[in-house]
Amino acid sequence: MLPLTIALLAAQNAGPIDAAAPTADTVQTAPTFASETIGFLPRGLTSFGTAKSGGWLYVIGGYHGRPHDYSIEGQSRAFLQINLEDPRDMRMLPDVEPVQAIELRPWRDKLVRVGGMHARNVYGEPEFLESSDEVALFDPILREWTALPPLPQPRSSHRAIVIGDRLHVVGGWTLKGGAKSAEWASTLLTLDLAAEEPAWDEVEAPFERRALGVAATETTLFVVGGIQPDRSISKSVSMLDLASGNWTEGPEFPDFGFGVSAVTHGGTVLASGMSGTVHALRPGAKTWEPAGEMAHGRIFHELLEDGDDVLALGGIVGMGTRGRVRAIERLTTSAPNSFIQHFRVPAPCATKNRFGFFVEGRSVHIFGGNRSLGQHSFDEEDFVAEGWRFDLGSLDWDGAAPLPAARQTFRTAISADGEMGYAVAGFGHDGDAATTMGETWVYDFEFDDWTTGPALAGTRSQFMLAQRGQELWVFGGLEMNPQAARDARMGHPTSVLRWDGKADAFEVTEIEMPAARRAFAGGQHGDRVYMFGGLGEGFSAMEDGVSYDFVTGEWADLVGPSRPRIGGDLVTIGEQLYLFGGSSRGEDGKLAPNRAVERFDPATGVWSMVIDDIELEPRHARAFEVDGKLCVISLHHEGEPSAEVLFIDVEAAAAASRQM
Repeated sequence: MLPLTIALLAAQNAGPIDAAAPTADTVQTAPTFASETIGFLPRGLTSFGTAKSGGWLYVIGGYHGRPHDYSIEGQSRAFLQINLEDPRDMRMLPDVEPVQAIELRPWRDKLVRVGGMHARNVYGEPEFLESSDEVALFDPILREWTALPPLPQPRSSHRAIVIGDRLHVVGGWTLKGGAKSAEWASTLLTLDLAAEEPAWDEVEAPFERRALGVAATETTLFVVGGIQPDRSISKSVSMLDLASGNWTEGPEFPDFGFGVSAVTHGGTVLASGMSGTVHALRPGAKTWEPAGEMAHGRIFHELLEDGDDVLALGGIVGMGTRGRVRAIERLTTSAPNSFIQHFRVPAPCATKNRFGFFVEGRSVHIFGGNRSLGQHSFDEEDFVAEGWRFDLGSLDWDGAAPLPAARQTFRTAISADGEMGYAVAGFGHDGDAATTMGETWVYDFEFDDWTTGPALAGTRSQFMLAQRGQELWVFGGLEMNPQAARDARMGHPTSVLRWDGKADAFEVTEIEMPAARRAFAGGQHGDRVYMFGGLGEGFSAMEDGVSYDFVTGEWADLVGPSRPRIGGDLVTIGEQLYLFGGSSRGEDGKLAPNRAVERFDPATGVWSMVIDDIELEPRHARAFEVDGKLCVISLHHEGEPSAEVLFIDVEAAAAASRQM
């Protein structure tokens, strides 16, 4: 899959379904979807309106401010037109009044907007929110809006859908001030868009819910989930027979029902909530079935039918200020182009390689490193202390507290309670020469602040940092003394260090490495640590691996991967360890980046090839687990700073390789 390069912009249904129980000859199976990223919204949004028409994707309004702290500044006025053949072709239509919780639906060759919520206060003022009764028709050719009869009562946080020529509006509430004074909608509204004089019909609905999902067919309207006036989250699926007007209840929705999205696809209702699973309800089925996974779990997003595929866009992973999703995903039942999602975005970082990182959900905190593209550039100005947070959903960068000193090739861990992060030892410049270091710094995630932590006994870089409860353990590595004689400057400590989580310093344990080893790939699974490849004394390449059992205190020899690697990351995903990156010697004897992903099974001690060539040079990339996938970030690029990001579905790739 070719990389999709984007610029950070300054701006901001249905097939027939048989509701009767299927016969033996008509039983369907739920579709199975795979996800691929086809583009990005210019800004992460929630509660926006969207529609697909004539090969174009339309997005109107939405919210990009702090959740539950609404203001005019946080609402979007943008009206976007995105070319689905090339999502980089993004056009700005005439702005609208800042709005969120709005609905946009296609009708014939036009678009219908319905309701919405306007914040009347600026940021910092007391909140005043007002639902809208506006209904209007947009002509994409003339780029003009035409007013339609307004809603009988203003609505926001509702859903609208067009079935044939009839517009249906369900759920929501009416705001005129704040949530405490809101009036919850208890009626279903219908408007015949083809009538000479359209007028609203209104009938009672058997529920009061908002932030719900809706899907429809020619015969049935499906209302999925939502939140109720008592603040309870509903899993109900209410079904309206459009011919008789009768409501019945369907199988409960198996996911988080607040901010859910739904769509009809080829005779099946699809819906997704916070987990990221796409759930399918087949005609006549008594339960929902899983039908695939989105790359980004989210709520307050949108699903849209796109021929044989489904589009997923927008939303947020939770109620925090971060985590909005910019990626536009195509959920397809055909074979995905690759097990790799690959994109590149601008980055503000000076660092190019050997940086440290913490992973917080779907955010990566990047700090330290080296600003040079060279392999051995160790002048004082080459080292970096800067700190950044990169959100993998919104693709936003935020500044963070830098390290207390410029440093590279250190190792990191997060405390068991998730409140503190540790940056241990590494390589830097002491003012006279580049050398290994022995300090540890502790990062407070809440206050974005670094303090001094426990010191090592000596100095180290190119080591492994393992974690066991509140304990930190140091295995292997390199110790440098630039003041020593040339042949004595580099030492290879084999003693294993331990910090109990309380003491002022690491202690030297009685445990010894079987052999000197540095610049290796290290990982953990259960009570064991695993170390593969790297360099021994005298720059000798290590072809094998070893493991240490914390319970028995025993070392075990292990078979190495297909080719010895220097460096790389060993990442635990599920019950397997995945090896990514680093360098190996080619047939010419020269070191080159290793572009394969290999899997080690701790239960059997066997290696297998997952992907033999990721078609990307992973020089100085760092790998970690996110949502069960192998996520890779590389900053090692010439020219304008940028981040190359890969999401590799290693489990699916491994399953496919076993079937070959």
